[in-house]
Amino acid sequence: PPPFGTGEPRGGSDAGEIQLELMTNVCMKFLSRIADCTIDVNSSVHVPAMRLLLSLLKEGFLDEFEDEAVWERINNCAINPSASPEMRKFALEFVIEQLEAFDDPEDEDAAAGDEERIIVGKIDALASWVAAAVTGPKTTPANARVKFADYVVASLRSIPEHSSIATNWSALLRAINEDSVATTTGGSTADKTVDAVKQLVLLRMLMASVVEEVGSVSDADFLNGARGSKKNAKKARNTSHEKLSIELLKALPSLFVKFSGDSRMLQQIASLPRYLIHSVFSLPQRKADFTAVLKQIGELYTKSTDESVLTQCAMSLTHMAGGSHSRVVDAKSQVQKIVDLLVAKVNELAALKLSTGKKKKKGEIDADAEFALGLALTQLRILSKRVDVSPLMASEVEVETFVTAMKECAEKRVAQAKDANMTLAESKVVVKEAMEVNLAILGWKVAALHDSEDDKMAEEANEDLTTGDVAGVDDENDADAGDSASIVSIRDHLVELCTDALELKGEGAAWEEDRDSDFAVFRAVIQRAACLCVADLRSICAKGLKNAANATLRAVAFTDDSKLLSVLTKYVRGLDKGKGFASGPLVAIARDLVANWDVVNRREAGVVLSNIAGAGGDASKMVSAFIKVAKNKDGVKLLEAHMASLRSTYEEWQNSQPEELSDKPSDEEMERYAEESEQHEDMYNGIRSQASKLSSSLGVTKLSNAKMQPAMVGFVKEGLRYAFSCGKDKDGNEDQEQFGDRLSFLGPLKSYLSWIKKNAGHKSEIVQEYEHREKDFKSSLFYDEEVHEEVLKAFGDDFISALITRKRTRDETAAVDHADDSVFNPAPLAGNNDDDAGVAPPKDPSSKASSSMMSIAEEAGSGGSDEYEKGMFDGAGGKADDGSPPKRRRTRGQ
Repeated sequence: PPPFGTGEPRGGSDAGEIQLELMTNVCMKFLSRIADCTIDVNSSVHVPAMRLLLSLLKEGFLDEFEDEAVWERINNCAINPSASPEMRKFALEFVIEQLEAFDDPEDEDAAAGDEERIIVGKIDALASWVAAAVTGPKTTPANARVKFADYVVASLRSIPEHSSIATNWSALLRAINEDSVATTTGGSTADKTVDAVKQLVLLRMLMASVVEEVGSVSDADFLNGARGSKKNAKKARNTSHEKLSIELLKALPSLFVKFSGDSRMLQQIASLPRYLIHSVFSLPQRKADFTAVLKQIGELYTKSTDESVLTQCAMSLTHMAGGSHSRVVDAKSQVQKIVDLLVAKVNELAALKLSTGKKKKKGEIDADAEFALGLALTQLRILSKRVDVSPLMASEVEVETFVTAMKECAEKRVAQAKDANMTLAESKVVVKEAMEVNLAILGWKVAALHDSEDDKMAEEANEDLTTGDVAGVDDENDADAGDSASIVSIRDHLVELCTDALELKGEGAAWEEDRDSDFAVFRAVIQRAACLCVADLRSICAKGLKNAANATLRAVAFTDDSKLLSVLTKYVRGLDKGKGFASGPLVAIARDLVANWDVVNRREAGVVLSNIAGAGGDASKMVSAFIKVAKNKDGVKLLEAHMASLRSTYEEWQNSQPEELSDKPSDEEMERYAEESEQHEDMYNGIRSQASKLSSSLGVTKLSNAKMQPAMVGFVKEGLRYAFSCGKDKDGNEDQEQFGDRLSFLGPLKSYLSWIKKNAGHKSEIVQEYEHREKDFKSSLFYDEEVHEEVLKAFGDDFISALITRKRTRDETAAVDHADDSVFNPAPLAGNNDDDAGVAPPKDPSSKASSSMMSIAEEAGSGGSDEYEKGMFDGAGGKADDGSPPKRRRTRGQ
């Protein structure tokens, strides 16, 4: 029933009809509160409140209400991203009730004579309102949120009496071409900014209407630019889709001309051709339109410098060059012309000599030419990600020659990079794009190998084979091995270029301090690009391919990655953990690790895990998601990565100890030392937080992967071995100065004991291991009771007390109490005999700790200190662990 109407009063039918006008004062009194309900924290009241407001408006109760702020708050619900579709629909009806263009025409004969004119007026009025709603004091056409027009189109389609507006293509196109001045809801002329934004809104409404309509008659593959199934392709040949395609194809040539100088408008126009159905391209009467659009997109692609415009053009070009329509050859010819032009331009400009000074010399490339080279590579990269450009070159030899030329061109700019270069700002684009074009070419070639292998396996599966000639298969695969030389060459070129970029350093001692210099920006851009390319390259040429049946796939597997991994992990560790870190380098490396988890490098995985704490909320969430995936793949390897992560972070902490004070320190020196000591203590607390979060990621009350429980014992044993071990000097012998330095590692390791305590046998085993290590530590020739006793009790007793209660003598208790009163000072860990130095026992970590650290067999060539002990999970020498304390074994240290 309607919210308002006539009915019987409480007194009965004799009392007469309800007088609605008497409700006006009540509505005015509570209107502000009703309006607030549309944005109430309780979303269940949003729609009822909006429906009530709509009824009040229709019944005339809001005619005298003049609070513009309240009107605006209600109206804006129609484009509120957080509102529900139903809420936005009723809100749009509320807006429509206020627009004069939607009033019933007084002259019915005039209305019948130009029905489209009326619809154009409605579209224009809606666009004007949206433009005014998204335009503020600081809004420009470049930053206006015109995408909110999508909500208006979606709501229009759900309102029966207005749904035809969103599919009236001739009216939508006419509204765009007429370019009338924007107006307000009251009918007055809007300002110039709103008028400029209105044109963008109209185009956005057209694009949103196209996407909605195409989505309703075709499948997701068509919308995403992928090749759909034959069944869905037949479904896409809908009458409404064909009508839409014809109207757009006729209008596109004039739209390209009308908005040729506006990149924001061109971005939306260039996206439209990819929504057209292929069958329309074959219509004889549409040949001229197809040819005109194809030519305009091709010219726009070679001239535009806007990446968004280029991306939309590339998607439309590849759509027009696909399918089986009669003009596909013309479209492919256009793509060929673009590739030929770009390759020729890159070869020409890359051959010029690089300028290494602030003034250009004869024969050297200037800033304009360097910009043109970077733009050509950008255009080639965007196109090469949509279509394989290799077959469009003359031969495989030309492809390899082109890739080599790009690599040498980029390498020169990396090798000669310095602030004196006049083209350094433009050169960063050249290097970055050269990497990405190389990667795209490599990706298409490896993908073709996979497709070929899949087709071959499918054919073999369909055959009824009774006998097989294994030698013949091997011969065929061996013959394919010769085809891998080109792919391996392209891969190695990219590896060399990325390695050079990641190793790049500046000149002098202070180059790292100036982060705004041309060199610093150049270095940051190319190293980020190199990091992302390396992650993708290692997924494309995964180590696991070394076991492939196809010889060519085996050959392209990237297995010799030790040097590259070393520079990559160093780069990631040195990055600022600010904006863009989690969504860029961190997620790229995590994705690569998941793809290669069977042969994962634990140290590299440890770099990712170390960002679970102290790198921001986005990084922590991403690492948690990575752990969840890795845990399901192989929990034991994940524990090994935990150990690598903690040890690496711990060693960084050890190497950052404050510089010792001089004999007679100044006030400035004392202040510096106090500040550095505080930072050092914060770093240690960060390691404990990291360990606690890593442990918590393994489960709640029990380990989510049961196979990790036995491995957890080995993990803690390895942690104990490391904590009681001694670093090495330059000759490889145990260094007395480093004896006892690692006892503080017991602090982070304690976070994992919550998993050990759940099993009495495991608990006893760890206690025995600790006592054995402690006994050996005290019996060492390097042990000095005055130096090491307090440190051992501070960290050792805190660790073992989580498992058992140990009785102390009065002297031992007093020694620990003395340690509790002291300030955390790393000096005793370095063997300093200063009487005033002490170590406070670390604070107990969160009781929620539940972890997955495990011992790790270090990968060969990955670098780092103190290799993990062999057989740590199953006893020495790979034999079953009987629970007895192992014999004393010398360990390799730093």
